[in-house]
Amino acid sequence: MINKKGKLELEYLAAIVLVLLIVVVILLFSEGIRNTIMEKGREFFSNILPTSLGQ
Repeated sequence: MINKKGKLELEYLAAIVLVLLIVVVILLFSEGIRNTIMEKGREFFSNILPTSLGQ
């Protein structure tokens, strides 16, 4: 039981560390990614809802 619980906690810790690494990478490239996503999002939504988000 102790080994299973320890392994489970280790898996949770590994998942948390992985998520934190992904967040750090996203933050490092956030400006470029954000600009790209906003540009694509504007194009996408302006095609669907030209009156509300096209401006």
